[in-house]
Amino acid sequence: MKTMTDLCIVYCTTDSRQNAETIANQLLEQNLAACVQIMPGMTSVYRWDNQV
Repeated sequence: MKTMTDLCIVYCTTDSRQNAETIANQLLEQNLAACVQIMPGMTSVYRWDNQV
């Protein structure tokens, strides 16, 4: 039996919920993720060209 000892959290953006669901299903089907969460309505605050 395989055991997993490391934890990895990945955040990924996409242009549509449909693409997010496709990515989620592929990750789960290939056993690359145990859980995938899709977060709608996210607000991003970031620095670009030296401005927030």
